[in-house]
Amino acid sequence: MKLIKMYFAGPLFSESERNWIRATISRIKALAAELNAPVEIVWPFELFSPGELDALGDRAQHEVFIRCREHVHAADMLIALLCCSMVPRWMTARRGRSSISTPSVRRAP
Repeated sequence: MKLIKMYFAGPLFSESERNWIRATISRIKALAAELNAPVEIVWPFELFSPGELDALGDRAQHEVFIRCREHVHAADMLIALLCCSMVPRWMTARRGRSSISTPSVRRAP
């Protein structure tokens, strides 16, 4: 079976958000393993080692963009965890296709 590359975009602002994303990624990997579907999940928080952004100084923002862009383009699937009820239309475009689909958005209780 072909390796599926996923890019997981989501909020990185608080430790609780990061922990939730870590747990979600672990669950996705566990489900994929049950289905014998190899996956590689890239999470932007893990693209840089501790202190690396500080060491980059003024170049940090550009380096974050470059690394994230490379991984997004290499991904077969993009998972975006959004913290609002309105999804921008440009985010629903399927890569490599001209059609646009609007996903259903379910609000948390």
